[in-house]
Amino acid sequence: MYDDRITALRALLARRTGPARFRPLAELGQLLAARAWQTGIGTTAAKPDVDAAVEALTEARTWSDPDDTHRYRLAAVLGTMLAGRSLAYGGPDTDRELAIEVLEESQGSPAVHGPVDDSCRLFLGLLLISRAVAPLHDSELLLTAVRTRTPLPGTADVDRATGLFRTLIENHPESTEIGRLARTSLTAAEAMRDLVEALGRGGQGLDFNKMISAMQRLKETPGPAGGGLTVPMPSFLDVEAVLNGDALDYPVAVVTSPPSAPSPATSSPAGPSSAGAAPATPSSGSPSAAAASRAVPRQRAATAAAEVEALRRAARDRLVRGAGLWTAVATRLLPDAPPLSAAVVDDLAAISAAVLHRGGTRSGDHVLAAFARYQRSRLTAGLAGEWDDDLRMAGRHLLDAAGQLPAAPADLVAVTCALAGLLDERYPTGAVLTGLANRLAPVLEAVHRVGAQALAVPQPGGCTLLGATEPDRVIALGRRPLRGHDGIVSYVPTAATLIDLSQRPRPTPGRRPVFLGEPTGDAATLYDAFYRDAAPADRLVVHLDAHQTPEERHGLAILADPSGTGFPDRADALLAAGLTSVIGWHRPVPAEVAAPALFALHHHLLTEGRPPAVAVHLTHQWLRDPARPEIPGLPPAWSAALTGPAAHSHAAALVLRGI
Repeated sequence: MYDDRITALRALLARRTGPARFRPLAELGQLLAARAWQTGIGTTAAKPDVDAAVEALTEARTWSDPDDTHRYRLAAVLGTMLAGRSLAYGGPDTDRELAIEVLEESQGSPAVHGPVDDSCRLFLGLLLISRAVAPLHDSELLLTAVRTRTPLPGTADVDRATGLFRTLIENHPESTEIGRLARTSLTAAEAMRDLVEALGRGGQGLDFNKMISAMQRLKETPGPAGGGLTVPMPSFLDVEAVLNGDALDYPVAVVTSPPSAPSPATSSPAGPSSAGAAPATPSSGSPSAAAASRAVPRQRAATAAAEVEALRRAARDRLVRGAGLWTAVATRLLPDAPPLSAAVVDDLAAISAAVLHRGGTRSGDHVLAAFARYQRSRLTAGLAGEWDDDLRMAGRHLLDAAGQLPAAPADLVAVTCALAGLLDERYPTGAVLTGLANRLAPVLEAVHRVGAQALAVPQPGGCTLLGATEPDRVIALGRRPLRGHDGIVSYVPTAATLIDLSQRPRPTPGRRPVFLGEPTGDAATLYDAFYRDAAPADRLVVHLDAHQTPEERHGLAILADPSGTGFPDRADALLAAGLTSVIGWHRPVPAEVAAPALFALHHHLLTEGRPPAVAVHLTHQWLRDPARPEIPGLPPAWSAALTGPAAHSHAAALVLRGI
């Protein structure tokens, strides 16, 4: 029921990076959770799905905004999975604490309601009870409580759990499963509070009668008792609806029970007498106090995010004002760049470390920390070949950043590669650049799938090649023209785009491209020469003006405008829309060069059937060749206009974005 969709989502996630992973991760996490409940949480067979659901939903939360409604729904699913792992499999205390945090967060939104909210309340109460009894396993803590007459720290948790269970009892009769479990849990919670309270009264006031009574009540209480999770949690997703719609539109319902008529206000169970009542807690107090208590996790998350952003701005201000951060960092890595002052380096090291310690997970956070460590190593004047702590930590930060580099902008990738190269120069056996290439294996696999041998990362004065040292064809990141390479070159905005393009179908050689140009003048001549004749049945032909977009998918577009205005942005938009290759001018060129160059390009594409990257490369060679071989059909006036050095100097302006 779930297997095919789960497999498809995992395949989709293998091709996506960054925020684009949010929606498939959210759906995958919910489906894995549903399959785990179907298998039976507490069984060995369900454990892998529980772990995978926690992993997927945890990452999905990192890509969601703290105020996003979907975040609260995901918190409900993640919280129940963490609770299941903690209660049914004896997970670590970190599972329990994180589950409490996210379940508290889910309580703060109207997006989580009905049976979903009820289940979250029940799980939250059980987790609080679990945390409250933890001190009973610590003999030293127990002796200290008895000796000092200090209440055990679990009292507040028991009170909070008691309030949650009473709320459920008020809303559900005993005939429903959730109502029965709430009553059972409340009985256990009240007995547990008596036990905790009795143990914390001190030596003279130790109430043995109360302890014995509480232990007897716990013994007689039915319900979960270490044999696995018995909360009624069948499949909580309508999976068919998820497969046919947006998974994030469906809140997770972890309990299915017969609908019950609402209880009249007058028939609500009365609270315990004042003599036996538990101390007031935010959940059992006024509605405003409960809302304030539920809002605390959201406020903490928003505050933490704001603090991290403030630290990032502070780090940026130490290096640059106004210009791009990574451009400034790149200039500091040039061979003749002076080292930063000790004060700036110390500030950068401290701020970047604080960003990471407070939850910063972006690739740029790790790269900036590596840059700070590298600069500090320069100040300490470590000997070449000495792998000191700063260099080692710098290398580790770069490798930690590698996972998100496919979706990172080209200038950040360039800084990462440049810094890795510098670390290798200081200590070659560290092999940071090799480690980086290994972490980017999916990107290099995409490079090979499109017929290239290396990924080129342009930098001031050259480039870093990943995958091969002397490639014939490369894929270059970003917009900066690749200098010093005479082979076949195409450009992509990010490595993630390359992975996506490499998995798309490509048009057969000789198939007509999408041609975007004003249908007059030189463009009309090209149209008459290559597009007006009867075409084969499988051709891809659309003649559009410069303000339209192609409807074709997985094809090639040619932007004929010789001004090059906005070419990279327009080309990348067409790639995002579904094309695989876009050819155009990345800077202005005179019409007397643009027209014959495009004619030669079409000749290589359509007459000779060359792939786009090869056709662009052959056009470059033709423009640079003083003896230019004759191209059939080229208007004589166009050929005669190619005189002097203009053709040679403008050849590299024709570029291919895509594959």
